[in-house]
Amino acid sequence: MENKSPVNIRKRWMNVVRDSVLILLFILLQVQFSYAQSTSGSFGNVFIADKAQLSVFGQHSFKNGGSGILPGIVKTTRDSVHGYMSFIGNAGWTGAADSAHVDGYVKTYMTTPFIFPIGNNGYYRPAAISGASSTNTIDAAYYWGDPGLASSDIGGPFSTDNFSTVISQVSNTEYWDINGDTATFITLSWNENSNIAALTNNQLCLLTIAGWDSASSQWVVIPSAYDPVSLLDNTTPSVLDSGTITTRNAIIPDTYSVYTLASLNSIQISGNDSICTGNITQLSVNNQISGTTSWVSRDPLIASVDSTGKVEGISAGTTTIAYTNANGCRDSVSITVFPLPTAVISDTSPEICQGQSVPLNFTFTGSSPWTVTFTYGNNNTPIIETFSAASSQYTVFPQETTTYTITTVADGNECITNY
Repeated sequence: MENKSPVNIRKRWMNVVRDSVLILLFILLQVQFSYAQSTSGSFGNVFIADKAQLSVFGQHSFKNGGSGILPGIVKTTRDSVHGYMSFIGNAGWTGAADSAHVDGYVKTYMTTPFIFPIGNNGYYRPAAISGASSTNTIDAAYYWGDPGLASSDIGGPFSTDNFSTVISQVSNTEYWDINGDTATFITLSWNENSNIAALTNNQLCLLTIAGWDSASSQWVVIPSAYDPVSLLDNTTPSVLDSGTITTRNAIIPDTYSVYTLASLNSIQISGNDSICTGNITQLSVNNQISGTTSWVSRDPLIASVDSTGKVEGISAGTTTIAYTNANGCRDSVSITVFPLPTAVISDTSPEICQGQSVPLNFTFTGSSPWTVTFTYGNNNTPIIETFSAASSQYTVFPQETTTYTITTVADGNECITNY
């Protein structure tokens, strides 16, 4: 009598599955993987039904090149009750690509960082987390399509026209459903099909992760930054055509219904573009995101700037003030520092007869016109006059020996000097 070991049985059954049309036999999958503690592999044509779970304990290889309806693809249900391909213990995987991945939900029980080998409709678009736990799992699925058309099974639709004021545009190409109650860093990926160049107007620093906030029914910014080197291979730089982006802080996935990629508004500095020597003005930016930012003056001997954007005029001249946000987006403005005006008063005839008039001479520096305030004698009412010429006269009629004293002068740049 022939001895048929469990391993031989498994191989024969899997050959049937691989070469046949889609077979909905979850029990068969459990047989395959229960004997595959070290390694396992799939050629596709695998379907995981509602409430079913295909468990991987070792290294799983996604193999392309099979035949049938779903060559290379492990598919799970996406209804309100999902099926899962689960990774447990020290499990891992290799070989995922557009042609070989999980089209549906993947669950991890692992406390270590994990990349979900997920995709949809032939598009492989993994997501990653920094870790889950054996009791608090995290699962994820990728959806290729407009989130505004998302199924009600996952809480949709999620209109791409509703977003917070710091967002300029939300992707209508793809989104991820990530679930769990363990705080974790979340990473999303993109490639040329994501069209990040159009989304961000070719400014990768504007890219952000957005989450759908069900309470306000809109997309909100999740502080995040693109990874200089893609987390998918730790080798390839993130560029407009491919890369990864990670949240700046650990978040609980269940906080948001789904996740997608979005673009922030372009950085723009606002505030006064001129200042008087010795004065202070406050600059601000429209996109305040968390993380390290910097304000820099090209010439701090003309104007200095502190970490909050407060600018002080040091000496007359023009310089550039630049702001860089935590994602590397930058804007700059030209700041002109005006000199403080001066005014000198003199008389043409220090001695006159009672009842005579005398012209007072005023000489100004700064920008026309000048408004000068001066007092005379013991009179408590000052004289305020405006002059357009740098050398001007003002006629007075003193009734007694009188001293005229300038107290303030303001020029056309709204700079003021007090005496």
